[in-house]
Amino acid sequence: TAVISGTMAAFNGSSEDGKAMVTTKQLNASFTQTINEEITPLGENGKAKIREVANVPGQVVEMPVGIVNDVNDGYDLYAKVTINKAWYNGEEKEYNLDPSKIIVNTVDPSNWIIQMNDDQEQMVFIYKLPIKANEITASNFMDSISISSDIGNSYADHEVVLEMTIDAVQAANAKEGAVLSAWGIKLEFGDNGEIVKILE
Repeated sequence: TAVISGTMAAFNGSSEDGKAMVTTKQLNASFTQTINEEITPLGENGKAKIREVANVPGQVVEMPVGIVNDVNDGYDLYAKVTINKAWYNGEEKEYNLDPSKIIVNTVDPSNWIIQMNDDQEQMVFIYKLPIKANEITASNFMDSISISSDIGNSYADHEVVLEMTIDAVQAANAKEGAVLSAWGIKLEFGDNGEIVKILE
């Protein structure tokens, strides 16, 4: 199991002549894993790879992972997690095995906007609320993974690999285009700053 941290510069301010004046302050959001009620941040450089020997039909592997805004006195931020799912045989990715047979389970999805691409290889989780400094998400985006009960012998002796990345944007600038610039999507926000939905 692994946890990652992602860092992004935040930009704000303006000069007297109206031109943009850039100030830099780190946004840092890390994955957190809860083990025996202890929350532990792990990982580096904005990326993490989780490998699990999980190839038994119906197998469930506990994997509680959330996000923390881990900069003291830092900016409030919005966070997006991308997970790419795959089967591996040693160091080789098995492109002919179905990533949809790897199921990411979220116990409480109410705090997340969850999207999956057509082949179910990639999942995206957006936390709906701004995360304050030193605050942890109220629920995990992933609590466990399970293996579909209908996998055949071709999946034997393979490992599940989840490649995760986390991206953060400063909450104060999110409505002014920071999300569109950083994530390439438009969001609708409620009055309390909660992300309501992704706009088409």
